[in-house]
Amino acid sequence: CIRACKKSDKDIYVAGGRAWSLSRNVHSLGMVTDVEKLALLRKCDALLFPVRWHEPFGIAILEAYSQGLPVVCSSYGSLPELVNARTGIVCSDYKGFEAAIAKDKNTFDCNVIRKYAEEHFSSTVMARAYLGLYKRVIAGEKLNKEQPRYLGALHPEKLLDF
Repeated sequence: CIRACKKSDKDIYVAGGRAWSLSRNVHSLGMVTDVEKLALLRKCDALLFPVRWHEPFGIAILEAYSQGLPVVCSSYGSLPELVNARTGIVCSDYKGFEAAIAKDKNTFDCNVIRKYAEEHFSSTVMARAYLGLYKRVIAGEKLNKEQPRYLGALHPEKLLDF
């Protein structure tokens, strides 16, 4: 993220961890509270989420969506199911990630992003979906044909060519 933002001369705010850099573009915030996180999301152009493993569910993506913020992410795990052409950009490699960061994020409609989050991931929608799954399990139905397992052929650090 830092390397791509530097190349595009874009500011990057790193929250939840530390990034040491002398670059004027890198703003390392460390751990932030929920209130600080939402305020930070409101002032950014996009959430950068280039995970290098098969992410089961990116809650940070929904937090960004709740603020109308598009997401630039990698193509692993559930991320292609969460991010679509109206809500962000899914990248399959570093060059695509770099190009997405350089792209103007004002092409995304924050109201469309927020509405998508409400329609697909609100607490009511999620609770109803879970209740439906619980009912199926209680009725004796198996949700998977076989025991879920890791499907990746590569070690997670090899997934993106950094």
